[in-house]
Amino acid sequence: MAGQIGNDTLFGQAGTDTLSGGLDSDLLLGGADNDTLIGGPGADVLNGELGSDRALGGQGKSGSPRFGNGIADLGDAITAEIIDELFATTFPFE
Repeated sequence: MAGQIGNDTLFGQAGTDTLSGGLDSDLLLGGADNDTLIGGPGADVLNGELGSDRALGGQGKSGSPRFGNGIADLGDAITAEIIDELFATTFPFE
């Protein structure tokens, strides 16, 4: 799911779920299997269930790539097994 401007919410079921968030707050409630959240500016939340979940917290004011980082920015809540900075270079959606 590719989010646009505004708050985006994806409720994932079993299977691989991906939410590429646009501006504002994005929420991914993942089901079983692998879930991915690529957050844009705003408060982004990933609640990963079973599986290997990855999150890029969104855009910070410094750092790379794309002024992003592999940790949660202010206002982000990431509950995932993996928060991967290299992932941001693989999926440069922002």
